[in-house]
Amino acid sequence: MNKVRKECFLESIDDALVSVEMSLNLIDSLYNEKEIEQKYVKNSLEKAFYDLEINLSLLCVIIRKMSESNYTRVPDEIWSDVNTLIHSCKFEYKKGVLRAYSRQNEEIVQLNSIMEFARKIKEENNQSL
Repeated sequence: MNKVRKECFLESIDDALVSVEMSLNLIDSLYNEKEIEQKYVKNSLEKAFYDLEINLSLLCVIIRKMSESNYTRVPDEIWSDVNTLIHSCKFEYKKGVLRAYSRQNEEIVQLNSIMEFARKIKEENNQSL
């Protein structure tokens, strides 16, 4: 396997993890905001949700590409959530619960499992480089 390619994937997964964590932290802090006028909080929350959607989708695409390139094996339950997020048309995040919506249905996605798996990929592969 190409070492440079693998390193690029690992850098990308690290960047995506940081972006998702920043989005989640911002959303959580905005939910707890009491001093700023609510119309401003609402606008900031809307943007933060879109940022989370994009960043989480990117993370899932990277995980999927790493799997398809045989850099990792994704457990079935995480594979299902990764594909759900990639193919969802929208989602809602509130109080740690992520609901993804497609044209056919609604699914609760195990966000913590995806994040932990991405961290595990990064840690395991950084040790082997």
